[in-house]
This record gives sequence, C-alpha cells and structure tokens, in this order.
Amino acid sequence: MKKVLVISFNFPPDEIIASRRMWGLVKYLNNYGYYPLVLTKENSGVVSGIAKIIQTYFPGDIYDMILKKIVFLNPEKFRGKYADFQSSISGRRSLVDALTRFLKGIITYPDEKKTWYPFAWSAIEEIFRSEDIKAVISSSAPVITHILANRVKRKYKVPWIADLRDPWSQYHSYPYDNIRRCLDKGIERKTLQEADFMVTVTEPVAEKLSELHGGRDVKVIHNGFDPDEKQKVALSSKFSIIYTGNIHRGKQDAKLFLLAIKRLLDEKRIDAECLEINFYGPKRTWLQEEIDECGLSDIVIQKGVISRKEVIGKQCSSQVLLLFNWTVSEEPGVMTGKIFEYLNAGRPIIAIGGGKSVVTDILERTKTGVCAFNLESLVNILSDYYEEYLRLGAIAPDGIRGDIDKYSYVEMSRQFGALLDAVTD
Repeated sequence: MKKVLVISFNFPPDEIIASRRMWGLVKYLNNYGYYPLVLTKENSGVVSGIAKIIQTYFPGDIYDMILKKIVFLNPEKFRGKYADFQSSISGRRSLVDALTRFLKGIITYPDEKKTWYPFAWSAIEEIFRSEDIKAVISSSAPVITHILANRVKRKYKVPWIADLRDPWSQYHSYPYDNIRRCLDKGIERKTLQEADFMVTVTEPVAEKLSELHGGRDVKVIHNGFDPDEKQKVALSSKFSIIYTGNIHRGKQDAKLFLLAIKRLLDEKRIDAECLEINFYGPKRTWLQEEIDECGLSDIVIQKGVISRKEVIGKQCSSQVLLLFNWTVSEEPGVMTGKIFEYLNAGRPIIAIGGGKSVVTDILERTKTGVCAFNLESLVNILSDYYEEYLRLGAIAPDGIRGDIDKYSYVEMSRQFGALLDAVTD
C-alpha cells in the first residue's frame, strides 16, 4: 500500500471544527490502495483526549492505524520569536479600522498560522527520513498547508494534490485589505503552480480558481458524509421539523420560515398539537425576537448546542429537515456542510431562501428535497408535507440512494485515489 502524507492543520475534527473532509479521506483512502499519514497541529493538547475522539469514530484496527500515524505538534512548546501573530494583534483596537486591517494583513502575511511552519517542516523532514512517501495532499484553510506542500514537492520530488476547501485570495469573506489581496494572489499563483492537481469542492469555486490560474483545470471533488454515522432511530410521532447548526443573521432568512408556519397555523391548515419545531445550535437573541414577533415562542424552540452524535440522531428521527440557503450572492459556490449530513439522514429537506445554487443543484440531483424561494411556495410545500404526514402517519424518505451515495466520504476518497493513481508510480 502506497503511503501518502496528508497536511491538514485541523485534524481530527471535534465539535468546533467545521470541515471533516480530511477526516473522511483518511478513514476511507486505504480502500483504494493508499495509506495516509497525517501531519497536523495538536488538536486539544491532551493526547488521551485525542485518542478518545479517534476511537469513537474509528474503532478497532483503523483506530490503531490512525493514532499511530498522526503527527501531533504542540506550538505551546515554542514561545518567543515564533509567538502567534494572530493572537498578538487580536487585542489591538485602533480608531482607524482600516489601519488596523492593513497592519494585520502585513503582520500575518502570508498566513495567520505561519508560526506553525518551522515545527511542521521539522516533522516533515523526519517523516521523509523514516517513511517511503509517494505523494502529498495539502488541504486548506489555512493556506500554510500548501506552502509546506510546495516545499515538499520541490525538495522530495513527490506528486502533490492541493485541496482548497475555500478560495485563497478570492474568498468571499476575505479579511484583509486590497494591498494584502494583491500579495496573496501573487503567492497563490506561485505556490499552486507546482501542484500536480488542484482540487476544490464545488463547480463555481473551481471556475473562479481556474480563471485566476490562467485557465488551469481545477478538479471538483465534493464534500460528503460518513455513512457510518447514520443512526437507526424511530421517527418522531409528531410533524417534527428541525434545523441544526449556526444561523447567520443577514445571510440566512429564518423569518420566511416563521411567517409560513404562522400563516398555516392562523389558517388552521396545521394543528399546533401535532407540530414540533426545534433549532439545535447556538441560541440567538435576534432569532428569539423574530420567533416571539410571530407569536411562535411555544412552538419554535431554540434547544441550544448538543453533541454531534445527538445532532445526527435528531436529524435521522425528524420528519422534515430545514436548511437555510445563503441569501448573499458573493460566493455562489459556498454551502454549509450540514447538507451532507442531511443527505445521509435520508429525511426530506426543505431549503429556504436564496436562489439557484450548488445546494439546489444537489437536491435536484439526489431528489432529496425541495427549494422554497418565497413565502407562497414555502407555505404550499409545508402544507403538502403535513397532509402526507396526516395521511400516512409519517413522511416517506426522499432521495435516490445511489445518487445520495455519490456524496459520501467513500466516493470522495475514491476520487482522490484516482488522482493519486494518475500521478504515482
């Protein structure tokens, strides 16, 4: 089995790390002839805690393999001249925000996590002295992973796949000024031109990257879900609707959903006794104000944060899953990772707000849900689902399983394996 070095700053995932992409890759890549070794920062500072996380997700032989082959680096050991620049400026407050932003952009160039670089590189040299590495995969953010992989490529002459979960200099929430963006574009082009393959997660992001990189072919390998996480649980006896995760004010429209529920209750098209609506995630004051304004405080409940395992169980037991599309147009290729968890749950999905996007494309391909772009269509969709619930006692699962499985970590790993096949001996 060929050994591959995976450089991923955040690994393994915990409750606060959004992307589980490399976690899924490491779990399933060995099915396709590759043995991944992961270079990462230390996740929690407590190795026993990390071992517990890994054992939870990867029992048995897979657990032993992964725990033995992850290199944990603890930057806390290396204070002084390599102090974290990001932390050093986080407390500064200037009367001139633009100046603060400019200074932050200069100080943190080329990446806020650059203090990890010397320790990561030392570990990489040690790995190459002891292991026969056939290729390297780097995944960002942060982009320091690609800068490291570029050096690996040049020194050790091994193939390199650069995986960008988000754009680098073209990110829709780019945090620096235009001077820093120009610098980032330059280093992005110079760094990634060495990669054998560039990979990203959606077609719109691939098009944007291709344009910046002179028309280069950028491969799309979608994010996915872990099929092992699906739980066999009983469906809720009520007409249950849940939302899981954060809600971003001004970027996602929860009010549209609340207004639709209010209308259906006012028109007596839904019986409140049959209805159960829960939001799982950080409680938001502004959301509670909208709930109260619609007179739904006894029906729509913010349950707060629960564990990932509990979230997955709630998704699998709910009659309907709620998804709020982005209402902003800066980045049509960005989508929340919860869409893949929802696909795995196998329950009908209602996507609300926004317009045509990568989310709506996925729902159409997999037949796992419907999209509502205005109040009238949402009211009708909810009414139809409720009538089905009354008629059958439950809402039938949606989706074509074969098409859904194309978004699993198993398929994602197969596609990475195919790229590795193309560049390794």
